[in-house]
Amino acid sequence: MTTPKDKYYNNFLNETMSIFLILMASLIPWFEFINSNFQELDNIFNDNFLFLIILYFIVVILLYLLTKLLFRYKKKLYYISLIGISIWVFFQYNLFKTVINNLFPDSYLWQISSEISLFLVITIIITLTFILNKKNLRLFVLFFLTFNFIYTGLILLSKLTAIKTENNIIELEEADPIRITSNKINKPNIYFFISDAMKPLNEFEDFYKIKLDDFENLYEKYNYTYYKDTSNLFIWTEPVLTGFFFLEEDIYTSDSTDENKILKPNIYKTFPNLLKEEYKPVLIQELKKFGYKFKWVGNYSQNCSHTNYKYCLNNIKKSYIDKYTLQAFLSKSPIVQIFDNLIQLEIVNKYFDLKILHSNAIWEIDNFITLNKDHIENMEPTFYFIHEMEAHEPYFVDSNCESKRFSGNYNLEGYKNSYLCVIKKISKVIKTLDEFDPNAIVIFQSDHSWRMSTKSEDKYGKRNKIFNLIKNNIICEQSMPVNPNNLNTAKYLISCLEE
Repeated sequence: MTTPKDKYYNNFLNETMSIFLILMASLIPWFEFINSNFQELDNIFNDNFLFLIILYFIVVILLYLLTKLLFRYKKKLYYISLIGISIWVFFQYNLFKTVINNLFPDSYLWQISSEISLFLVITIIITLTFILNKKNLRLFVLFFLTFNFIYTGLILLSKLTAIKTENNIIELEEADPIRITSNKINKPNIYFFISDAMKPLNEFEDFYKIKLDDFENLYEKYNYTYYKDTSNLFIWTEPVLTGFFFLEEDIYTSDSTDENKILKPNIYKTFPNLLKEEYKPVLIQELKKFGYKFKWVGNYSQNCSHTNYKYCLNNIKKSYIDKYTLQAFLSKSPIVQIFDNLIQLEIVNKYFDLKILHSNAIWEIDNFITLNKDHIENMEPTFYFIHEMEAHEPYFVDSNCESKRFSGNYNLEGYKNSYLCVIKKISKVIKTLDEFDPNAIVIFQSDHSWRMSTKSEDKYGKRNKIFNLIKNNIICEQSMPVNPNNLNTAKYLISCLEE
């Protein structure tokens, strides 16, 4: 005979097992996310990753309780099957978009792929709600989820075990900082601007059939040269800037594959995690030898406050949520698209300030220079690394840098406006530097081109082609490399400092 205590225990056990199975199924999107972003693993596993996971599971459990409330007459197997498969379908949204974009690259359909994908996700989930009554179907779904969990988990495990586990951190001798109190003509500040995802200027003008004569006249007036045929070694940020900070052309071992990128023994972390306190990237060590401090102005994607507070230009309070990782994960679901659609509504815009979504790196350094205008030339020589993200999707500004949301990562008008906004920012900081720090060495470069180049390089240009504008005041016995990319420019600067 079953006692009340036994009944309570059995219910508790069943409930716990149900939640466990749902949480297991809910891990599949995270496994898929990590697998597809494995080259950015250092960036994903940050201090706030555990917080995001916990927050995610809380939402899943609340969803489970809500489902129980709505479908009280159903059995637990139904809840498990419905929630598990719904979550899986929900996070296939980005896959649906990719398929539509590839199937209809030259039609209007790819421009509304987000809306079509959202419709498919909602339709599938609603359909499943009604067809999962049959026991055999529920068992099949449960089997599918279990298989998917094991399959994606094993792929992730194989990638993790493929990484060399030996401690390959090289102990570098700390350079003694040199205090500079005299005139800094021979030790100018260096401002290295990375404007993420900016096309070469000439390619931008050709594609959009516009001519930026005012900008070209401005940079020529202030003694800058534009290099119009510059290529980086990689087509995405992390390896480009990892090579930049290690002054290394090839950052991967010869036995690396496209799926498993294994870093060379002297390269222990990728950007931005290589800038953590315990690591000493070669570029910063070299700069220290010549008396240079290093200051970093980051963005929502790579934020110095999440990595190494000592490098931050200003005191930035660390947030509990890593917005970049959260956004990247949620982009595989319709949530980001729904948010995009909502903030374009007048009633939402009335109460939601889009400015919090802007990239302010260039404005931040411009304000810093202005505030310190009376003594910035006599401060310790500093290498300022400024990572601007305004030209990178998503697009939140018009050509005058005022708030305006352009939906979708492939929005041609959005990119055009964001690009012109960055041009406006560069124009402003060029004038500010000329007025308050005229002897500074200034470089404006991008890390790669825009997202559209992934659709067609013939039509939209090569993804490794970059924007490249450099001030003509680098005095060096060595000649400037032809069309110097990020890495070559950094090497050239170090060579010049050695003189």
